[in-house]
Amino acid sequence: MKKNYSIKTDDRGVAMMVCITIIAILMIFCFSLLAVSYSLYSSQNNTMQEERNAEAAKSLSMAIREELTADSEDSLLVKYLRYNIVTGADAEKNEEESWPHYEPGVTGHDEESAKRYFKLQKSDAVSINGVPSSTEICMWWTAPETEINPDEDAHLFVEVECRSGSQSYVVCSEYKLMEFDDEVCSYAANSEQVSINPAHRFIDRNFIWRWEFVGSR
Repeated sequence: MKKNYSIKTDDRGVAMMVCITIIAILMIFCFSLLAVSYSLYSSQNNTMQEERNAEAAKSLSMAIREELTADSEDSLLVKYLRYNIVTGADAEKNEEESWPHYEPGVTGHDEESAKRYFKLQKSDAVSINGVPSSTEICMWWTAPETEINPDEDAHLFVEVECRSGSQSYVVCSEYKLMEFDDEVCSYAANSEQVSINPAHRFIDRNFIWRWEFVGSR
């Protein structure tokens, strides 16, 4: 007499595989949401940094423009430019280091020689949220001749770059030297003059330059 054997199917392994598959799908979905969230956050953060850099660069450029075009006798920036451009244009008569005009491809007038860089430092006494991590100003001037004369179309360029992380914004402003009075120019020290330059030379307060804003990009 033969015995009948019945085969029982164990569904526990199948159920476990289904659970693992569902969990894997949920994990992939969660990771996808995290990736999308991070991408949106990174994009928003870059946009905010770019806007802050743009606002800071434009504001600083506007402040420099107002100072250059105001004909102020007390502007140290105008006096600094006035002295250094004069010594640069008259470099053959001056032994001290001068500021030559910019002329691409010409030795002694290339970017390394003719461009001046200034980096603004944050003050511990003033706390401003959202300011760029780095602010740099680059200045250079151009003239077709070495002798400074308003009729010779001397131009000044001021480039402001604000940087935060990988984002940066640059504003480059151009100015034209319209008028100046060189008859009262004097480098002799007296009580009516002030030292405003690295070479400790002196410039008469009445030696006035007038810059006209041409445009920015």
